[in-house]
Amino acid sequence: MGDLPVCRALLMNDSRFPWLILVPKRDGLRELFDLEIADYPAIMEEVRYTAERFAALTGAYKMNVATLGNMVPQLHIHIIARQTSDAAWPQPV
Repeated sequence: MGDLPVCRALLMNDSRFPWLILVPKRDGLRELFDLEIADYPAIMEEVRYTAERFAALTGAYKMNVATLGNMVPQLHIHIIARQTSDAAWPQPV
């Protein structure tokens, strides 16, 4: 979708959910703790900024933000706008 100062913003190809992925423009990162100390606040600000605007744009009930890397080891941050009516919303027990 475009570039922020420290991350590239990608759109997840899943029509069930509004879903963005931020990928830091740094080589060799797998974990948040692999970030240089100076990069960490800037990346977290980009996550905060993106999630806040994405929530407003989508009217999300809840924002899910996570570094899930079970398929792709490169550090990337998922930002998913959730609704109580979406396909993966938990059902009451």
